[in-house]
Amino acid sequence: MDTTKSLTEFCLIIDYEFLQQAYPKIDQLKFNLHGRPNSIKELIAYQDLEKHLKLMIQLLQEPRTGGITLELTGQVYLVLANLIENFSYEDSESSTRINDNFIDQALKLINSNYMTDLTSNNLAKQLNISITALNRQFNQTVQMPITRYITTVRLLNAQKELLNTTKNIDLIAIDCGFSSTKSFVRNFKKWKKITPFQYRKVFH
Repeated sequence: MDTTKSLTEFCLIIDYEFLQQAYPKIDQLKFNLHGRPNSIKELIAYQDLEKHLKLMIQLLQEPRTGGITLELTGQVYLVLANLIENFSYEDSESSTRINDNFIDQALKLINSNYMTDLTSNNLAKQLNISITALNRQFNQTVQMPITRYITTVRLLNAQKELLNTTKNIDLIAIDCGFSSTKSFVRNFKKWKKITPFQYRKVFH
């Protein structure tokens, strides 16, 4: 008698920055899903987790619309809430002693390479450290995520270019490491509440 069951393998990859925005203390947690519930509460949590994952698989088979994307995002939040509430514990190593030399090296690399396509991932590779450890050390020292710091450095240098040169906005965006003029304008407006064009006009 063939007792082979049909299995579905589903891999859910969640962006680290999304995790940080959703739950800023994510670096302080570890998760333990041992596969066999030890209580009624855990059994219900596993069943709830399975329900949300099955629904996500169904949604991914639907034509992608704004509503479907929004519902998928909602399911991701529900899965995270379940995992944090029922399967997480605080990582006693999360308050690891800060390595000042390591942080100095990271800051130097950012300040020297902000004009390139530098990201937190390739910065971690250059420093030969995991992205989680890098963000943890960086957050403890600089009090902001690496990605935001890189963007801040780019914006500060773009600000200097706007005030001290006659370069056009497109060239400034490229020189300061932004992926596009649109990205530069969006981040600058979020920072200064006005566009780079308006800023130059008022303060140049």
